[in-house]
Amino acid sequence: MANVPSYTLNNITLGPGILYLGVAGTTPSRDVGAISEDGMTFNVTRTFLEVFQGQPKTLIKTFPTEETVELTCNTIEWNLNNLPLALGAGATSSSATQDVFSFGGDPDNDQVAVHVQHALPSGHTISIYMWSAQPSGEWSMDMKQDTLHTFPYSFKAIESTVDWGGTALPVGQRLFRIVRFKS
Repeated sequence: MANVPSYTLNNITLGPGILYLGVAGTTPSRDVGAISEDGMTFNVTRTFLEVFQGQPKTLIKTFPTEETVELTCNTIEWNLNNLPLALGAGATSSSATQDVFSFGGDPDNDQVAVHVQHALPSGHTISIYMWSAQPSGEWSMDMKQDTLHTFPYSFKAIESTVDWGGTALPVGQRLFRIVRFKS
């Protein structure tokens, strides 16, 4: 067969994962629950300053000027205790008869720790760690017939000098880490 590249079946995967959140500086342990069919998006963007020389100008070097790491997804469970983590502010209370979420007037944006765990069909597990992140603070929900209610989660990585265990992170490793655990 023509034009078939070499490949490793154990590297092929599909579907979302489990999103865990926690307080920045700690290992996240709160599973946010069911993720919508849209899954998750993990986006890494680098912006560069380009240096040109000569006539005609020729690119000779690029310097990174900005790095952005963002994780987004929608959950589909009404869990009021997770909303402060999704929005970066707010207060919750819970009793046997009711859960309450209150919001508004906080001038700060909380930082969170983010962990995505994804199981590959091969049995391996991929973990994405964002040591410290800030929520986007946006929530818009359509409440329509035949439509799942969704709760958007969007986090941008914040530079951290230590991982959740307190180990120093060298330059070049301070926004996120991806680890593949082989079974």
